[in-house]
Amino acid sequence: MRITGDQRGCAVADFDHDGRVDLLVGQNAGQTKLYRNRLAKRGLRVRLSGKIGNPNCIGVRLRLGTLTALGPATEVRSGGGYRSQDASVRVLALGDETPARLQVTWPSGKKTTTVIQKGVTEITVEEPIQ
Repeated sequence: MRITGDQRGCAVADFDHDGRVDLLVGQNAGQTKLYRNRLAKRGLRVRLSGKIGNPNCIGVRLRLGTLTALGPATEVRSGGGYRSQDASVRVLALGDETPARLQVTWPSGKKTTTVIQKGVTEITVEEPIQ
């Protein structure tokens, strides 16, 4: 992809809620441009619900995989660069094997495991109270 102009920032998120990660580019003295991803396979949209003190779920680790093996971890961060922040809804790539398994490790060390059945495109995972 080639983007011309004076770029000053970008955001990567599923802006159109279709399970594909899109790209939003801000430019100095120019219009903000949204590049919608229409080619990638749809992923699993994961909405996290944190408790008081950490409603944005900063520090949560997510691992998606099969019932027998989990894939690599991704972590919710408050930002990875200047004036940046992770999206509140994460999009994780689903493999072809179903059902899948999502493991969420909360900053407290507690773990939540959810089995994802075929056809599920979005889930909400709530932080356990106890």
